[in-house]
Amino acid sequence: MLQLIFTPEAQLTVATKNGIIQNIWTAGKRWKWINAQLQNYHLGSKVDLPKGIDLRVNAEKLKDYAELVELKQGELAIVMLNGVFSEILIPGIYAYWKGVNAIEVLRFSTDELELPAHLKENLRAILCTRGFVRMFKVEQGEKGLVLLNGALFKALEPGEYFYWNNSQSMKLLKANVKRQTIELNGQELLTKDKATLRINLLAEMRVQNVEEALLANSDYEKQAYYLLALALRSYVAELSLDELLSRKIELAEQIAGSTQAKFQAIGLELLEVGIRDIILPGEMREIMNQVLVAEKKAQANLITRREETASTRSLMNTAKLMENNPMLWKLKEMEYLEKVVEKVNTININGGEVGTKLREIFSSA
Repeated sequence: MLQLIFTPEAQLTVATKNGIIQNIWTAGKRWKWINAQLQNYHLGSKVDLPKGIDLRVNAEKLKDYAELVELKQGELAIVMLNGVFSEILIPGIYAYWKGVNAIEVLRFSTDELELPAHLKENLRAILCTRGFVRMFKVEQGEKGLVLLNGALFKALEPGEYFYWNNSQSMKLLKANVKRQTIELNGQELLTKDKATLRINLLAEMRVQNVEEALLANSDYEKQAYYLLALALRSYVAELSLDELLSRKIELAEQIAGSTQAKFQAIGLELLEVGIRDIILPGEMREIMNQVLVAEKKAQANLITRREETASTRSLMNTAKLMENNPMLWKLKEMEYLEKVVEKVNTININGGEVGTKLREIFSSA
């Protein structure tokens, strides 16, 4: 059949029959004897042939007009049209008509673990959102370990890390390497003299060996808690209640000293230990308060007796001096007389001379 084939500018006309490309024409008009299916395609677009037409079978016909991209298993590609992201290609065969757009195909091997260092950040982000890449993020103050198929692969400092999301198993373990506080609250313990009490203990530690802490222990924070709890229980059991109350600081130092090596064995550094509170039961508090009141009363009585003894001793010394010194005796009389006169408002003198009467009053006093 003779047909007029018209191909507009920036397009191609493809003639296909029985799954085979018969011919391809560029822009223009032509009369052809043809018995095939015709279809026009825009230059620069993706080759989308009718169903049943295999790109591999027709590759030879397409090579002058289209950019063919074939990806094997374990490969992935990013298509850029005129420098702008277009799409992501998975294993298979694809084609793009040449002529209008600048086509750039970025190929990658997903069998490798890490993404190429030169890959732009925006393309990396697109791969992440589409699920082709897994991102591991280590925050400031943390350190990380990447496990590959269950074995240690790489230690990570703070930052973002990208790996292909392939068939290999990858896992990120992270540890906080800043100072951390461990609180042991309400530890119910029994002293050597069978007194029941509760102790609140505080400790500060940090991760020193990340591999030891994360790989050799299932939960290093829980291990640290148990080590401190066992050490506290062991030392309290060896002390009476009075010893415990008087040696609180020493107890904290002993706990720190005995657990330091055990902390290092699990990759930790014990920085400081302190006893925050020692809490006695209600009945025990009343007894301790009564003991404290009794002690303070005894101390007050002792001080009173000491003062009384000192006062009596002073009076005895004064009496001895006055016994052997009449003048001192007279001065003492005048001192007491002065104290008496201070409390007298008026003195009435009836008859006689004033001086004589005053001498009589003072001498009688």
